[in-house]
Amino acid sequence: MEYSKEQEKIIAQRLVEYLQRNKKVITYSNLSAKRDVKIEPNGFDEYLKNIGEKCRQNNFPLLSSIVINYHWQYPGEGFYKAFYPELVKADDVTKRAKAREDQERVFEFNEWFKFLELYAR
Repeated sequence: MEYSKEQEKIIAQRLVEYLQRNKKVITYSNLSAKRDVKIEPNGFDEYLKNIGEKCRQNNFPLLSSIVINYHWQYPGEGFYKAFYPELVKADDVTKRAKAREDQERVFEFNEWFKFLELYAR
């Protein structure tokens, strides 16, 4: 499927909605099942990378860190390639610890509506 900025916006909205209700991580499969998300679980790399880059450029916590692989319980390799290339070959414990740091910042942040406003521009 061709990349869609509209689909990126929908994914960001669904993640923020999920956060507001749950304050916990979500698997790629569960995100894929959200309404209006038309991406297979293994097709999120570019979308989550762009959402994460938008977070970094605007001093928000890395929202994409809350999307995890069910079996590993941390984000996929694309997350580490994009944001922590030095950890791509790291062990599971190290990757999980780094993801938890980012996830805690995401859970503590309460102004995600400001992030979604970036998509209105």
